[in-house]
Amino acid sequence: MKEIGVGCTSCSLNKVKKGFTPNKINEDCEVAFLGTNGLTAFSQQDLFQGSEAIRLFEKAIYKVADPKDCSFLNLNLCITDKPDNWEPCRKHLIQSLKMMPRLKIIALVGADTYKLVTGKKVTFKDVFTKPFKHPDFPVELFPIYHPASVGHNPDMEPLIYSGIKQVFDYVSVKKKLVKPFKSVVVTKPEILHKILPYLIKQPILATDTEFTDLKIWLKEMLCISFSWEVRTGIGIPYKRWDAIQNKIVPFWQPPEMNLIKESIPKIFDGKQVVTHNGGAEWSTLKKEFKYDLVWTYDTMYRAHEIDCNYSKNLDSLVSRYIPENAGYKKDFWGDEIEDGWYKDKPIEQVVDYCNMDAANTFELAKIFEAINE
Repeated sequence: MKEIGVGCTSCSLNKVKKGFTPNKINEDCEVAFLGTNGLTAFSQQDLFQGSEAIRLFEKAIYKVADPKDCSFLNLNLCITDKPDNWEPCRKHLIQSLKMMPRLKIIALVGADTYKLVTGKKVTFKDVFTKPFKHPDFPVELFPIYHPASVGHNPDMEPLIYSGIKQVFDYVSVKKKLVKPFKSVVVTKPEILHKILPYLIKQPILATDTEFTDLKIWLKEMLCISFSWEVRTGIGIPYKRWDAIQNKIVPFWQPPEMNLIKESIPKIFDGKQVVTHNGGAEWSTLKKEFKYDLVWTYDTMYRAHEIDCNYSKNLDSLVSRYIPENAGYKKDFWGDEIEDGWYKDKPIEQVVDYCNMDAANTFELAKIFEAINE
């Protein structure tokens, strides 16, 4: 759906169109500009060549970003004098929006675009740079002046610059207001006894484990983490490195170790279980608890379905789809994973990292589901 064929005859506009401009999509963009029609000419420079308005628009974007990092969308793909209906192309726009999972905001370019989307005729200065939500769009809409308005009134130039700058400023502010990550590391028996029944009640859980070795016959599980809401993780340590004994030992006393073992089937059975590489989690739980984990959704598999050419490791997917969470893997591991890494890291730190993995797995699943809808 990136480029609809020029020969489209979905509606009567094809009989009066002066040209055709497909949506220009950057799948990794955070900002998209939406116009009535012909807006993608801003990014391709093959229409309206030499237009002062187009040069001004690109110049304004270049002050704060690279136009190549943005997407340019049209309510109508056919270029006409005065489009009064965007219904024929609605499905194309909606499909285009699904291709941009990282999208944070859509800039509505011009009063005509605002009127077509909302059905309201307003004095544009009253809605300029005032974000609002619309049921047809997954993110907020941010009205800005159309660059062509400078042709009618040269004094509009500062407002055009200001509007585009405020779009990117608004995205930056929203990033700073992201919900802080809540990581709970359970280290006290009384908390463990409360948290396990709580986990059993959750209908959907993303889970992740950390273990000592990739070889199944050697690895021992250090911890297990769970997430059922965005940017939230609860982790339970299971074993730890004991430097005095020079070996892996249980974190808990026998009663708590047994309680965890008894609770694992109750936590997962009959639930929607989300994993990233479910096979690795299955092998860990099989070895530690003789439990056969059945997962219902795997983000690594789903990522391959969405884009088979992109890296499937969790860190790469987080960088692409949840950039505000990126970098935590390198903070924990450094440049590479060394044998015996668990000997140098406190178990609380390991569990905290595992919580991030579980929470990001849960959030990726929500993003991927939105893409597939």
